[in-house]
Amino acid sequence: MESEWTNVAPKKPKTIDFTPTDGGGKGEQFFGIYQLRKDTRKLCFAPAAKDRPKEFSSTPENEQRDIEEELLMIESIRKHMARILRTLPPDAFQRKVNHSEDGPITLQTLLERITNHIPHHVQFIEEKRRAMEAGG
Repeated sequence: MESEWTNVAPKKPKTIDFTPTDGGGKGEQFFGIYQLRKDTRKLCFAPAAKDRPKEFSSTPENEQRDIEEELLMIESIRKHMARILRTLPPDAFQRKVNHSEDGPITLQTLLERITNHIPHHVQFIEEKRRAMEAGG
């Protein structure tokens, strides 16, 4: 799935917009908010054509979200970032980036943290799926 992303920071919470350029939801706009911390990243998107969320909270409409669409969005984000990262020369990964909690760290360190955090999300998704199956 191809998409276009717009980061509209420095609002609080920071804002991000997502528009798929092919596949399901092509051309629809999804308005979201995000938060980056030491070892976590939060993303919250409203359904297409709905107002941007104002906070990170669950609402009744979240129960209607399609897991496949959510996973496609995650896949799109990862592909987009991988495409950008592949264009960087090796020394670029030693550049300092300003982490919101830890201050200056290398891009390599940031990417390692993100990559090592993935199992946490897999575990969370598995727990949610079990809870949904038990409740449904």
